[in-house]
Amino acid sequence: MLKKSFFSKFLTSMLLIVMLVSALSSAAFAAQANPIRVWLDGTEIKFDVTPTVKDNSVYVQFKQLFQKLGYSINFVNETKTLTAVSADKKVNITLKTTGATVNGKAFSNAKALFAEGRVLVPLRFVGETAGLKVVWDAKARAVQLTAIPQEPTEPALSNETLATTFTDELFKALNTNNAEAYLALYDPKMENYEMTKAAITYYLPTSAKVDNAYSDLKIISATDSEIKFSYTMTMKKPEGSTDFYIDREYKVQSTITKNSEGKWLLTARTTSDQKLLNEQPFVEQANVAEADKKAVLAVVENNIKAQNQENVDALAATWDQNSPYFNLFKENYTKRFKNLEVTTTLEKAVLVSYTDELAYVYAEIKTETKLVNSTFKDNRISTVIRLTKGANGQWVADPSNDTLKYQEI
Repeated sequence: MLKKSFFSKFLTSMLLIVMLVSALSSAAFAAQANPIRVWLDGTEIKFDVTPTVKDNSVYVQFKQLFQKLGYSINFVNETKTLTAVSADKKVNITLKTTGATVNGKAFSNAKALFAEGRVLVPLRFVGETAGLKVVWDAKARAVQLTAIPQEPTEPALSNETLATTFTDELFKALNTNNAEAYLALYDPKMENYEMTKAAITYYLPTSAKVDNAYSDLKIISATDSEIKFSYTMTMKKPEGSTDFYIDREYKVQSTITKNSEGKWLLTARTTSDQKLLNEQPFVEQANVAEADKKAVLAVVENNIKAQNQENVDALAATWDQNSPYFNLFKENYTKRFKNLEVTTTLEKAVLVSYTDELAYVYAEIKTETKLVNSTFKDNRISTVIRLTKGANGQWVADPSNDTLKYQEI
């Protein structure tokens, strides 16, 4: 009886083993008989190594799929790195670590497999990398890959277009004397921004109406976030204007930088090679009362006198204290009187424009050093001095003059 019982249990165990082996064999046979197939935009891709499933992920041959997607394939034996490159992507599979990077960024879901001497990678990784929609039909053992439609992108603007667009906006604000709009194009981080801001706010709204234009814009250098360029700037008084202004042109070199919000701002600006366009003898304005003429010219004369006396307070008394340059010039002349010994001569002074509140004086001024072997360069300048009448009825000069010519003598 015991023998029969043992034999019965043995037969039952053997039957279970046979059934299990049979089931596994059937599954393996079914997988071979019904291999995974992959379609790309409706066209089936044939692989050297049949795609396989591991850990619920479909693995496909790296090289053949990326080639079908238009990538160029390269293998670097020294580093054991397989690379796929397109116009905007670089995919690296390092065989030693089975790690992957896309444009330098590491991907943790891209562990590679090896089969029959080929490298296989997860299909999901390929889809994410190449921008493909991946649909897996487990029952049919089929994968559909379709390109995900990309949103159309605007073509990148050229550096010249960016510089031109910025300069157009700058000149629009300048020609409308709009200090707020003009200043909004300056980078607050630029050197001497506070002084620049004060000058624009003070002068631009009340300055003479001028037609400003630019030409011959050229790119000097450019990166994704900075453009250096130059142009010729022309400044002319509008026809029929009664404002005092001397037409001129000069070279401008600007640097604009893109901030974190993607807006271009002016970070540096220099001018050079000024040329006067309507240069002519400066003629005294007619029909100005002698007393008014003397009051204006006296400010200029007292200014020169204070310079020769090296009297900073007397010099500052001739200036407009509302000017944004007042403190700067007072500081500079304090240093000059301490370090230099010069004689300043007013060789010519002509009242060329006069209204009840605003006057312009053309002046020729010579400055010579008193010291032997001084590094100071004797010079003569031609300048236009802007004067305004204060609330107390007294005329004061702007400390920052409009220098027309400078000549070493």
